[in-house]
Amino acid sequence: MDKDEKIQEDKTLEELFAQLEDAIRKMEKEDISLEDSFSLYHKGMDMLKLCNEKIDKVEKKMLVLDEPVQIETLKLVDCVRNDSNTFKKENGSNCKYTFSSSRTENSE
Repeated sequence: MDKDEKIQEDKTLEELFAQLEDAIRKMEKEDISLEDSFSLYHKGMDMLKLCNEKIDKVEKKMLVLDEPVQIETLKLVDCVRNDSNTFKKENGSNCKYTFSSSRTENSE
C-alpha cells in the first residue's frame, strides 16, 4: 500500500464521495486529455472500491448489533439477603437456585 492509498483510507465516506464528485466534474470537461481522464477514472474506481469496503464494515457492525442477545438469569429461590450481604434461607440453610438462558431480539 502506497502513501496515497493510506491517506485515502483515513478519509471519511463523505470526503471520499466529495472527491469522487470532483473527479467526475473534471472528467466531464471538454478540454481534459485522454491520459488525465484515464488517470482520474482509475483513481475514482479505487476510491469507489474503498467506499464499498467502508460501507461493508458498517453493515457488518450493524448486523452484529441486530443479532439476538443471549440473556442468562440466575434466580434464587426462597432466599433473603442477610446482614453480611449474602443470601441464605430464613432458616440459615443454603439457597436453591434456578438458571435459565434465553435468546431475545434486540428492540433498538
